[in-house]
Amino acid sequence: MRTKKNITFFVNPMGYGTLGKYDYNILSNIEKHKTLYLCNTQTQFSDFDGDIKRIYDYSSKRGLGKIWSYLKSQSLLLKMVGKYKPRSIHFQWLKIPYLDFFLLLILNSKKIKTILTVHNVLPHGSGNKYHFIYKKIYSKVNTLIAHTDRTKEELSETFNVKKDKIEVIPHGTFKTEGLNRSEINIIKEQLLKNEGLQNKTVFGALGRINPYKGIELIVDAWMSISTEERNKMHLIIAGEGESPVLNTLQGADNTTIINKAVSNEEFYAFLEISDYVLLPYLKISQSGFLLTALNEKKRVIVSDKGGLTEPFRFGSIGYVLDDLKVETLKNTILKATKNKEKHPDEKVWSRIFDYYDWKSIAKMTEKLY
Repeated sequence: MRTKKNITFFVNPMGYGTLGKYDYNILSNIEKHKTLYLCNTQTQFSDFDGDIKRIYDYSSKRGLGKIWSYLKSQSLLLKMVGKYKPRSIHFQWLKIPYLDFFLLLILNSKKIKTILTVHNVLPHGSGNKYHFIYKKIYSKVNTLIAHTDRTKEELSETFNVKKDKIEVIPHGTFKTEGLNRSEINIIKEQLLKNEGLQNKTVFGALGRINPYKGIELIVDAWMSISTEERNKMHLIIAGEGESPVLNTLQGADNTTIINKAVSNEEFYAFLEISDYVLLPYLKISQSGFLLTALNEKKRVIVSDKGGLTEPFRFGSIGYVLDDLKVETLKNTILKATKNKEKHPDEKVWSRIFDYYDWKSIAKMTEKLY
């Protein structure tokens, strides 16, 4: 039975969109502890029946207004701490780390257990800009959750975090829910017809375009493949974000470029039509795109970074790049095309789905509360 003394604050200022899916899947499977979900005003879960308060509104502000709004929200969180007296507070993402560090100091003074899920060791594309403040944050949090053993090692070696305060709990796969299946099928049919994909091996690089995702490497490798070989395959790049290298592909045969924000239906149509997805990331802790692709039983081509290779422990589901050279990715794409009809055994997918099961993940998580 849940009791008031077991209440845990589950805090995510950025809990909407893909980031909100993680929260939903964890919270929907928490059984033994009462939780209060503190999230963004943009968080929308139509069938979520847990306790929820949307206290973060910074995303609708600009400039200093964004910082001021976030500060007010964190002040409200502290007031709620006084009211509910939670036994623990589980943070998912920290939006403004310099402000969040002082919040952690206050919570520590109140003897409240703090937990932080380290989805990324440092913010994407930030280099070492935030290394100093995150080292201080990691030292103040009572327990850190890493999604992979490799991330645990990185936290220990790079930030001098004691290993006994880091728990490894996997990130679950994302399922296709609440989508317009008819629209997805129409998009797929149009692609198959207009691009002539029926007998080709399709490679997908989907989601927001960022340099750390190796987009330049993908383009260079693709353009290094002979026209004769490219006629056997097709590349789909879909997502918003700027990358001058995309201009290289304008007008290229066997290539579909959709450089804009895509709907969920468009995203899943492109994913379902892909034989392989490309993740030659330069740096990453864990990838939501990878976990979405796994749920759709998609084979992957990944770099040996972060948690990208972890699913391969259960069996071969594609290819792991030996390095991040153009020639290596090119040869891997050619090999994948040759082996298009060789699919992983269903037992491999079963082992993957068991490991990334949300119920098991939630059970491991609430043991920390």
